[in-house]
Amino acid sequence: MFPPELSSLYPLAVGEKLLLHSVQLDWFGGKYLDSWPSNSRSWNDWVDRVEKAKGEVWKSADIYDAIQLSKNDISMDKNLLYAALCYWSISTNSFHFRFGMMGPTVLDIVALTGLRPHGEEVSAILGMAGSTCHFPKYGTIYDNSLRYSKYLDVSKSETAVTKEEHLSFLFTWLSKHLFCDSSVNMIKQCTKLAFALAAGRKLALAPFLLSNLYHGCTEIIMSKFL
Repeated sequence: MFPPELSSLYPLAVGEKLLLHSVQLDWFGGKYLDSWPSNSRSWNDWVDRVEKAKGEVWKSADIYDAIQLSKNDISMDKNLLYAALCYWSISTNSFHFRFGMMGPTVLDIVALTGLRPHGEEVSAILGMAGSTCHFPKYGTIYDNSLRYSKYLDVSKSETAVTKEEHLSFLFTWLSKHLFCDSSVNMIKQCTKLAFALAAGRKLALAPFLLSNLYHGCTEIIMSKFL
């Protein structure tokens, strides 16, 4: 792919081969990203409903633009995705193209989503004691392993937006629309993030989202995301 004399400029882990040099002819056959987010009218309506009551909190936490972005339906170009990942190195978290190495950065995440590049460290939030999100009406959602569609149904109400509904909304948005995960079930670590964001705390979500993107690319390469 690139001249041998430049190999030292393209570091790879010992034994690592780019997917380009190891892919089998049927590697892509029958594979699909089940967790790729799909848009729906019900989700857009829920965004609009909660925004009227909590929009200022979202702006304070610098997540307003990213939440609005979730209302757009972004179709997955499977061929483009797999073609790009043929050049992805899991040891450097970058693409190894003939003209050089290239990869997404924190600034790219900020430009695309509007998330904060600095602020409270997400790892500190996740490391806090306590992990169960208990809403009297819905039970202990942390332990229920509810699917997105079911969770969306039970989280909306016809009354004023409550603290519990706002937490439910943020939990769904983080799990389904923001982070890459191989499961269609809720990401349990998002419970603590939902509580922090509902309080308007300024979290450094851009670096955390970038690391999650790296992890997602690695999972696809290792065929655990399919």
